[in-house]
Amino acid sequence: HEEKSDSELLIIEKMNHVLKEAPADRAGNLATYTNPELPLSSGLVSGIIE
Repeated sequence: HEEKSDSELLIIEKMNHVLKEAPADRAGNLATYTNPELPLSSGLVSGIIE
């Protein structure tokens, strides 16, 4: 981000590294890894579109 002056940094609250919204507790977060039914974080999709 710092090297590309026309880029924008987008921080999405509650999104984990598998791009899904995850609860703060470890067990709930780990459950997102194996559940293909969970959608991508809505903030991710709207952020890419903008």
